[in-house]
Formats: sequence, C-alpha cells, structure tokens
Amino acid sequence: MNFIRLKKGLSVFILCLFSLPPAFSQNAATLDSVCSVISSHKVTEGSFVQEKRVSPTKRALKSSGTFILSGEGLYLQTLHPLQTAMGVTKESYISVSADGARTVIDTKDNAAFQGLADVITALLSGDKEELETYFAAEVTGSKEAWNLNLKAKDETVSSSVKTISLTGDKVNILSLSLINAADGSVTYTFTNHAYKEALSDGQKALFKK
Repeated sequence: MNFIRLKKGLSVFILCLFSLPPAFSQNAATLDSVCSVISSHKVTEGSFVQEKRVSPTKRALKSSGTFILSGEGLYLQTLHPLQTAMGVTKESYISVSADGARTVIDTKDNAAFQGLADVITALLSGDKEELETYFAAEVTGSKEAWNLNLKAKDETVSSSVKTISLTGDKVNILSLSLINAADGSVTYTFTNHAYKEALSDGQKALFKK
C-alpha cells in the first residue's frame, strides 16, 4: 500500500516538474541590457581593425586605425595601409581622402544616407525604440558575452544594409558587422577601449560639417 502511494506520489512529482515553465536565466542578455552597455559611456576611444569584402567569395581587405564613439556619432581614423577617415553623425556623412581632401554630405539631401545615418546613430547610442523601428532584433548569449543581430525591415534601410551584428561584453562593444544589399560585408573589431566624459575641442571639430 505504501509502495503504491509512493509510486503515485513520485509520478505526480515528475509530472509537475515537466509542466513547469522553463526558467529564464537572470544572466541572459536582452535588448535592454545590450542597449544599456552601448549607452553607458559618453565618449569611447580605441583601436579598430576593419575587414571588408565586396562579396562573400572575395578576399577580405584589411585596414586598421583608431575610433571615437560619442553622442555626436562615430568617427573612424584609418592609419594603415592609407591614412583616411570616415565619420557618421545624425546630420552628415564625412569622409577624408588620403590626400587630405574632406567631403561632407548632408544626410537630409539624400534619403539613403539619411536612413543609414539614423540607423548607425541609433545603434551606437543604444536607442532601443528607434532600433525596433528599423529592425527585427534578436539577442543571444549572456550579459558577459552577447550577440545582437538586426535584420532590416524598413525598405529605405534594407536598400543599403540587410543585416547588422554587434558583439560585446558587460562594458564594451567588441565588434560591428554590416552586410549590404549586394551581400558585401564590413566588420570592425574594437580593442583598447578608453572612456571619458566629453570630446576634446579637436575631436568636436572632426564631427563638424
């Protein structure tokens, strides 16, 4: 009799275990936690390595330099193999050629640049609401090692970039990858992160039109 009761009790216990909802790890990364990491520093400086492919089958072209990430936008100063620069802000796209010539495109005059500038500044400022406007977001991994995958759902954006992926940890963005409409890709790996409260006057000038 006792054995039968024990067997029934064990069966009920096992059934209850299988009917419980899966536990959600408190350490799992979420879009909120990722955006919090991205927006946690006013100014981030460091080094980058870029790998660019015009198509998936082509050899990657590598370059390296330094970066500045702030509320103003993103500025990449390439030092090798050529000294060039590129900056993206909410209002402009800035490029500096190897001969020092500086070109500034006002994004409001170009829908494609405007869409891309909106996306990049929203992405690198951790603007969750705007990101979800342009992309379907998927976050995997833990808060110590997360991966954010964004698939464009806005037609203007998808004409320039199909997907964006970011990786990071509890403090830093570690990489940024973009795949364009022609399946070309560019990946930036960020290292040597340093933080400060404000841009210097010289750095502010880099972002000016």
